[in-house]
Parts: sequence; structure tokens; C-alpha cells
Amino acid sequence: MSERDSPPFQRRLAAILAADVAGYSRLMRDDENATIKAWHTARGDVIDPTIARFEGRIVKHTGDGFLAEFATATDAVKCAIQIQEELNRRNAPVPPDRRMEFRMGINVGEITVDEEDIHGDGVNIAARLESIGEPGGVAISDNVFEQVERKIDAGLEWMGTHQVKNMAEPLSYYRVLLDGLPPSRHPSKRPARAFQNVRNIPRHRMVAWLVLFFFLGVVGAAVWQTAFTSAVSPGPPSLTVNEFRTIGEQASNRGFSEGLTEDLITALSSNPNLRVISGRAALEGIQPPSERRQKRYILEGTVRGGVTIRITAQLVDAETGVHLWGGRYDRLLADPLTQQGEVSAKIVATLSEKFAQMEQDQAEAGGTIMSGTSAVLELLGRMAEGAVTLPGNVFARLFGDQGRGAQGESGDPPSRGISTKM
Repeated sequence: MSERDSPPFQRRLAAILAADVAGYSRLMRDDENATIKAWHTARGDVIDPTIARFEGRIVKHTGDGFLAEFATATDAVKCAIQIQEELNRRNAPVPPDRRMEFRMGINVGEITVDEEDIHGDGVNIAARLESIGEPGGVAISDNVFEQVERKIDAGLEWMGTHQVKNMAEPLSYYRVLLDGLPPSRHPSKRPARAFQNVRNIPRHRMVAWLVLFFFLGVVGAAVWQTAFTSAVSPGPPSLTVNEFRTIGEQASNRGFSEGLTEDLITALSSNPNLRVISGRAALEGIQPPSERRQKRYILEGTVRGGVTIRITAQLVDAETGVHLWGGRYDRLLADPLTQQGEVSAKIVATLSEKFAQMEQDQAEAGGTIMSGTSAVLELLGRMAEGAVTLPGNVFARLFGDQGRGAQGESGDPPSRGISTKM
């Protein structure tokens, strides 16, 4: 078949599941026949049927793993959980050094599909997640977490960011909390041990610490409450729409980016819960003082290509520079007006959902902060009352008399004001 007659590549959004066997080389070296038999049994009895049940597609089997794609992130994660739970159940009676345990990574992204394989950053990230995951576990990317957080029964734990091969930025990921997997290490109860020998601290040093903590607490609470009530005034957030940059020498892209920017400003301005500012006005300083106290965001992007163009868009927190959302759109530049309207409509719809979700999250967080502020202020009030009588009864309750203090740690009853339980 000539290159002209070959079928075109397909591009689509998919959930990608990458998996391989942990320690496969060692298993093959120790017992090749048993390892191959166990691999085929896992495929035939567990992996392939479970993927089919969740309407996934096995792209390929490798020597020690497989690659599959699903229509939704929820199906991919639920499928991975069922596979791992069944394999872990079957591994229970097997000696640890002979267990066939899979690492699995799941990502959602755009893929390019040909007749034999799938390609793209979405696949690469899934493979990197699988490489840093734990044997018998499932690692998922941030965008998968956002889609499945409230749709699966298993818990999810953020594992931080990790620098992985062939990726410029560190990779942030979560692990699915499956039964039988060891918990990750948390420094949860260790700080409480600092209070176990409180009676052994010299009295003059304790007084100094109490005074310091009291004044720092008062100042901190005042600053916190002032910042919380005055840093951001009530009202909708502001969004600065910067003109989409053109990459390359295509003159038509310049006009397309200007028209797309104008369409976005016009469409977003109709949202009563959003104050829209053009990037040009922001650069020239045309911004009311009240706007500067709102929560501020920036929408920016690029346009590049020739006959086929690629439009990218990013939503950025103006205060921190954190990228909150990103999208990519490929279009044939045949009808610029139609393409501008279509892309701007998709971006506006996505941003509307994103702002609504952020508003809900901020409302929930605001209630938590206010209740926490009240608790801190109440605690400081009690400390102030205690400070008045500190030379008398408080000293007696904290330290006891010299005879009790000589008993040491084992002879002292635990302080009722301090708990080692987290």
C-alpha cells in the first residue's frame, strides 16, 4: 500500500492503563517455565476477561506486561482495582519471591492511534506512573484523580511529585489504597513525643516559652483574621484574557489568534459571576482598584501550524503562577470564523465548569478556616486567663511539687491537657 493510500492516524482522548510484572527478569532467571505459565494464567483468567468486562481494548501484550485503553478514567481505574485485588488474592498462598505482582499506571490524555499501537504523551505518562508505582498497586495521574475521586469506593492517597525519565517537569501522582498493601510512612504521631517529658523542663524556661507562644499566638491570630477578612473583597473573581500568541511565520495565524481572543472575551463577559479584563487593558493599567483585591486569574494560549493548526489554552492563578487547567485543540484552518467560534465555545464551557468547581471548593474551605479561627481565638482566650494565675495554681498543676518531679517519667501520670493520640 502506498503512503497516499495508507489510512490516516486517529487522534482521540482516552484513559490509558500501562502494566508490567515487578521483578520479571529475576522470576525468569529463577524458573522460566513457571514464570511463563503464571503470566499466561494471569492473562487468560484475570487480565483479559476483566478488561473486556469494562469495555476496554488491549492494545498489545509485551513480554512482561500489557497496554490497554478505555473510554473513561472511571472504567480504567475500576478495572485495574479488580485485576489487582484478584491477583493479590491469588498471590496470598504463593511464597513472596515467586509472586507475579503487577505495577499499574493510569493516565488520561490525547493519543495517536495507528493500526498496531498507540502513541503520545498520554501513553508516556501512564508508562512513567507504572514505573514508579508499587508492586500490586495502582498509580494514577492528577487528571485521573479529578475524574474518579467521587466515583470509586477505594481511597486515594497523594504521593507527592517525582522526577521521572524523559520528562521536564516532576510528575505528581496518587496511589489507590487497596487491601493488603502496606501504608505509606507518615510522621503523624512522632511530634507528640516532644510533650512526654514536659515536667522535666526547667521552670524558668517553661515560663519563657509560654510567654513567647502566647504573644506569637495573639499576633498570628490577628494577622490571620485581618488577612482573611480584607485580602480578598467579596465579589466575583477577575479573569484577564491575554491575546493568544502565534508561533511561526504564518500570517493567517495572527488574524486567527486575534479573532479567537475577541470571541473569548465576548463570550466570557456574558458570565455574571466573572469580571473579564482584556490583556491589553491590564498592560496599560486600566483596572479599577477594587478589581485588584479580587481573586485574579489569567487565560492565555498559543496558535501554531499551517493548514492544520494547534490551539493551546491555559488558566493560570495570577497570584501564584500555578497552572490550573490546560487544553489543546487541533483544527483544519478551512473556515476561520467557524473554527474560532467552535474552539472559543469549548474553552468557555470548560472554564465555566472550572470556575464553578473552584467557587464551591473555596466556599467549603472558607467555612473550615472560619471555624478554625474561632477555635484558635478561644484557645488564646483560655491561655490569657491561665497566664494571670500562672505563678500559682498553673505551676502546681503543670509541675507538681519537687517530690513528684523526682519520680521521673515513669512515675508521673499523663497530663490531661496533652494527648499523644492523633
